[in-house]
Amino acid sequence: MEWSQLPYQYETLSPREIRVVVLHPLTSEDGIHCELKRVFIDENPIYEALSYVWGDASHRVPIRVGSGTLEVTQNLYSALRALFHQDTERTIWIDALCINQNDISEKNHQVQFMKEVYTRASSVVIWLGPEADGSDDVMEYLTSLDGRNAVREHEKYRASSPQDWDWEATEPWKPPPIPEENVDSMFSRPWFSRIWIIQEAVVNQKTFFLCGAKIVPWEQMFTLAWSILKHRFLNLLSAKYEKSRTGAYCLTIIQTFRDGKIHCTLFDVLRLFRYAKATDERDRIYAVQNLSIDPIPDSLLLKPDYNDTVSEVYTKMAVRFYETQHHQMLSIVGRRESGRSGLPSWAVDWTGSSVPLTGFGYSAHGTSECSFKISSVDGTRRLVMQGIMLSTITDVIKIPITADWPKSLDNPENVKFLQDRFSSCVSLVHSRSNMEKMKNNQETLWRVFVEDFNLVQRARYPKNYDGDLVRFPEWILSYPVEANLETPFSYLAYLEEIRMTTGAFVLQQFAMDDMDNMCMVPVITEPGDLILIVAGYCRPLVIRTVEENQYEIIGDCYVQGYMDGEALHESPGRRFEEFAFC
Repeated sequence: MEWSQLPYQYETLSPREIRVVVLHPLTSEDGIHCELKRVFIDENPIYEALSYVWGDASHRVPIRVGSGTLEVTQNLYSALRALFHQDTERTIWIDALCINQNDISEKNHQVQFMKEVYTRASSVVIWLGPEADGSDDVMEYLTSLDGRNAVREHEKYRASSPQDWDWEATEPWKPPPIPEENVDSMFSRPWFSRIWIIQEAVVNQKTFFLCGAKIVPWEQMFTLAWSILKHRFLNLLSAKYEKSRTGAYCLTIIQTFRDGKIHCTLFDVLRLFRYAKATDERDRIYAVQNLSIDPIPDSLLLKPDYNDTVSEVYTKMAVRFYETQHHQMLSIVGRRESGRSGLPSWAVDWTGSSVPLTGFGYSAHGTSECSFKISSVDGTRRLVMQGIMLSTITDVIKIPITADWPKSLDNPENVKFLQDRFSSCVSLVHSRSNMEKMKNNQETLWRVFVEDFNLVQRARYPKNYDGDLVRFPEWILSYPVEANLETPFSYLAYLEEIRMTTGAFVLQQFAMDDMDNMCMVPVITEPGDLILIVAGYCRPLVIRTVEENQYEIIGDCYVQGYMDGEALHESPGRRFEEFAFC
């Protein structure tokens, strides 16, 4: 047809103007036909907003827009066909059509409107994709649920502390009367793992899920997600709905923002959503930064600029954090095995997987105050911090950490993996310690393995702790894995509680320094790396010399006996010195 040969020509938008898509009625004789209409957002135009995943950008389908054409992904094409009414027009905001994707200046400007666009919409429609893998049965089941009960229960859960919440006292869990694989397929759909969908689903209380030809309110889909997570906490060792958990976790976080019960700083928001995927890695910041509630947003939030590289965006973000004295950044910075080109070691690579923060219950810095400044040397930015050099790493236990942890410890092979790690660590301690010190080493070894921090309680273990953790190293070293015995449930439940399989012992490496201190250090730590006590920061840092008076950050660490200001107490007159990091 003639229209298909003419590319659509976008008109320039005014500062407070957006475009909306007007979908004309779809008949069996016509293909998809729509118009783009310019409206001023402050005049409260009536429109819906679409939340979806772009899909494969290499496979595009032409659609008619006005008298011209635009190409859309197959997933958006399917969404448009599902959204069209047979007899009336439908007005909806769709980013791929409403923003000129070839105009970076317009894209920079319009991305700033995204939160407002979705907030002002009459409703948000989430497109999960065409019917497949039993999705009609799942959607039909959802229509029978009363979403209000799950929302209320979730609110109570968020208002309580994890240690006080009793899952057994909640509304009894009922297995959905549909095949588990259908539920897993639903929550494994790409929408649940993308970064932009988070803000789109948070800001509008009238939100619907559309899958195939069936549509349900947000609350009913959330009810199923909450049920999956409830089953997980009631049955810690069960593998049921394992593929659904990431999607269910996504919805529970979004629900927390939707009900207004969470007030996150920008740092917390960026950390919280590191699990999500982004087609454009710059969007890891741009897509969620407006969800933060920070006392100084103008000093922190970045103005979207798609002319910047990913490394430039991440570096700008780091500079803003340090300039506002957000020393928390140090907890997740440092070199990685496959580092991003052009990114300083003191800037966070937000594309990396999230590492649990093992708390701010430490005070390795004593009462010293943080002092950061950004300097520029030959056009290259450096982070300058005050610090005291503590020691040098001499030995690191290098046992590869598999990418698919956490693993269930009811499998003897997984217990054997942890057993080998423990054995290597204990052997190193034995080789470095005399018999007089061994008793104290045995008493403190378990604290090193978990960095003396309970992730559930989010607090340090008491100094006179005498629970199962004290006996765990002895138990796991003597456990007869080759006998293929069933691991005692009491230990499995206990390990789940202290997150032994996902905490410091698995995510980091065991090391010792030249002062015979036991440490948990970043995976890429090497003998010869240095341990630095940083002014104002709660944990020591592992650093590496690059050249004279120039260092790079490897990551923060745990050093037994130096987590509460001991380095300063031992040498009261010792002064902090400046260290520059590239």
